[in-house]
Amino acid sequence: MTNKIFKKTMFALTICACLFSLTLFTAKAGSVSGISYLNASVGETYDKVGIAYHCSEDESYVLYGTSVSGNSIVNPTKVVSSSTLWKYDATDEDKKIGYGFDERYVCKANLSGLKPATTYYYQAVSSSAKSEIQQFTTASNNGEKKAFLFLTDIQSSGSSFGNAETLMQALLNNTVIKPNLVFMTGDQVDRGGIEQQWIDYYKYVPSLSNILQATLPGNHEYYLNSGGSYVSNEVYNQFYNNPLNGPSDRLGSSYYFVYDQILFIMLDTVKTNYSVNAQQEWFRNVVKNNPSQWIIVGSHPGLYATGAYSEDAKIMRRNWLKVFEECQVDLALNGHEHVYARKNIRYNGNPSSETAGPKDEDFGITYLAGSAAGLKLYGDKAKPSLLEDYDYYDKFTNNTGCIITVSDNRIEVKQYTGGGVKKDEFTIEAKRPKTIENITPENAIDSFNLEYDPTTEKVRITWAEELYGNVQDIFIKGGYKDKDTIVVSSSKLCYKEYKVVDTELNWNWHITLTMRDGTVLEKDLPLILNPDIIKYQITYDLDGGVNNPDNPTEYCGGDLPIELKDPTKEGYEFVKWTLDGRRVTGIKEGKTGDFHFVAEWKKIVQHTITFNSDGGTDVESQTVTEGERVSEPAAPTKEGYTFIGWYDGDTKFDFTTRIAKDYTLTAKYEQISTGKKNCKKSSLAVILASTLLLSSCLVIFRKKK
Repeated sequence: MTNKIFKKTMFALTICACLFSLTLFTAKAGSVSGISYLNASVGETYDKVGIAYHCSEDESYVLYGTSVSGNSIVNPTKVVSSSTLWKYDATDEDKKIGYGFDERYVCKANLSGLKPATTYYYQAVSSSAKSEIQQFTTASNNGEKKAFLFLTDIQSSGSSFGNAETLMQALLNNTVIKPNLVFMTGDQVDRGGIEQQWIDYYKYVPSLSNILQATLPGNHEYYLNSGGSYVSNEVYNQFYNNPLNGPSDRLGSSYYFVYDQILFIMLDTVKTNYSVNAQQEWFRNVVKNNPSQWIIVGSHPGLYATGAYSEDAKIMRRNWLKVFEECQVDLALNGHEHVYARKNIRYNGNPSSETAGPKDEDFGITYLAGSAAGLKLYGDKAKPSLLEDYDYYDKFTNNTGCIITVSDNRIEVKQYTGGGVKKDEFTIEAKRPKTIENITPENAIDSFNLEYDPTTEKVRITWAEELYGNVQDIFIKGGYKDKDTIVVSSSKLCYKEYKVVDTELNWNWHITLTMRDGTVLEKDLPLILNPDIIKYQITYDLDGGVNNPDNPTEYCGGDLPIELKDPTKEGYEFVKWTLDGRRVTGIKEGKTGDFHFVAEWKKIVQHTITFNSDGGTDVESQTVTEGERVSEPAAPTKEGYTFIGWYDGDTKFDFTTRIAKDYTLTAKYEQISTGKKNCKKSSLAVILASTLLLSSCLVIFRKKK
């Protein structure tokens, strides 16, 4: 053999080996050219879609566009896929019966910016392989009617998966509005850990290539070995690219998506070791952050059972009944029972009871367990005592599914068999408005009121229906250890009730309201059942004074009446107590509430009154408060004089005068006179006069001489 021939031979053998290896992967994966399980899952909103597939190479991408020409997508958009090397080992014994997944790349691509109500074509491509072109149609986003298919428990193997394809075709042939979505609540396969079942699932249900899927795992997707126990959702998550907006311990298998006026929530509740509280809180947050006219929830086990899985239903009720009722779920879809059965518009159920609550058109939830889309039927396990509470059931028909049509005022549900026979039909009326009415924060908090029914000893806290869609949540705290965060999930569910544990006491509930824009408002709602024991507060404005220790700072109705005592303030005189500017002396009988009293003062001004006794006996000065009277002192004495009064200048002072200034008052006297003293004066005068006359006569006589 020449060197040239040898090289050609080796090249041919290499090509054959590569093709053989690719054939091995393709055969294992159940697809052509090294790409398998290609499918499209719903995105969080209508304009997003998640693509998932398995590939023999780590580098691949997705092409998508709105039209095709031959075997090509016209003007495609390219999205590079993420890839994760993955395998799932099985024991040697389990491998013999098909468990385990060989190593491959799990690839996912997220498409965004899609147009509403538009058909897109997509294809996965690697360097050595190219999938067939598949398609999906996005949901409308203008409030129009929407339809989707509801299937559960296909749970088949081999060619028996074809029964699900027959059913899907029968459903599609009976729709007026073309569905863009198939909604499946678990058990797509019988054993999640056996790859051949996934191969057959995609092989015999080709309609899945042309419709969006919203799926969740059932207990059979959790069977990853022959041990018969629930293991995990790991394998399930390798086949779907669901929105990653769920709780952390169920990421990928619990999620939500919004189509126009519909909020869909998918709950993976198969394995009971998940964090229930975290998933409940996540559920509430999803509802309050996505106000929608309709809320549709999917889970594998339901809240009510026909007989086969009563214990699972009991766990579901314990974990989810009150949450569903609080969040005002409209339609709860489940599988697991393999018996078609429904309970319409039930409310106020008891988690410990297998019987649902009574019918309630305003608040009721419709529970629908779908029959198997495959052939497995559990009608023989149904219990008559449980079936009595259902509004309708059919325990003898398998291979059925539903067409669900949603409009702005009702949901229509129609059940069909794979043969195209309609078996059931019912409607659900809307309990929320299509549009949300606005309300101001002030009007929102003012709308809260408290009603008390003495016959039931219950209080009902109510609020305006316009709060729906405008608030994040309501936090109520008070009563006897009452503490609730309420999701405003409906314009009809506008109240919360509490039991009053002691009617001899008074109670209060504090409301904290958080609006969607983050505004926080608060309000107290008191319930007064015994006024005499209500504690009220008294505050005082003393303006620097010191309160009388006998004045109380709190009181009860039974303490009335209360007389207020005078406070003190250095340098001031207390004038009066005032309340809202009015003079008061205390709190009268029958008057209750919190009071704020203000003390009024008058500054003390003192004046000095000085007494000038004018030579008389000393008189001490006096200090007198302005407005008061000076005390009239004892009269001073002065020898030879009589005291006649105190004078302010020339004016005699009136001791009834209210003092307004300093005074210096001077004593005035009258000289004292007696009779003896007057006689002596007269005699002296006569003598003097006589002497003068005699002197005059002598002078005259001498001159004449």
